[in-house]
Amino acid sequence: VQGWTKNQAAGVAKTPLLILVLVFFWITAVASAPLYLVLNLVWQQWLGAGLMAVCYGIWVLELNRITRHIGSFSVISIVFYPPLLLFYLLIFLRSLAKKILGHPVIWKDRKIRLDK
Repeated sequence: VQGWTKNQAAGVAKTPLLILVLVFFWITAVASAPLYLVLNLVWQQWLGAGLMAVCYGIWVLELNRITRHIGSFSVISIVFYPPLLLFYLLIFLRSLAKKILGHPVIWKDRKIRLDK
């Protein structure tokens, strides 16, 4: 977690703004289908839940297509991507907060300032 926190801040600092914006919208789109699926189920909005289930299925198919080109991911990790995405977003937010607040990351028993 500490290493990922350190690397997130470094990666974002070196990424062009346009790419960051595009990645933000892509992650928002990927995250919205399972989020709204759950919310529609909680609110008992069955038509909305059905629509979001279809959107979720489309994202699973698209992620399956994409991941064949970038690594070897199991079908289970693709189907259950929402918890993995949530973990990534929490690491990213942690890195962002540490960078904004000027707090160091402890990594390999060293304090590393994220503003470098």
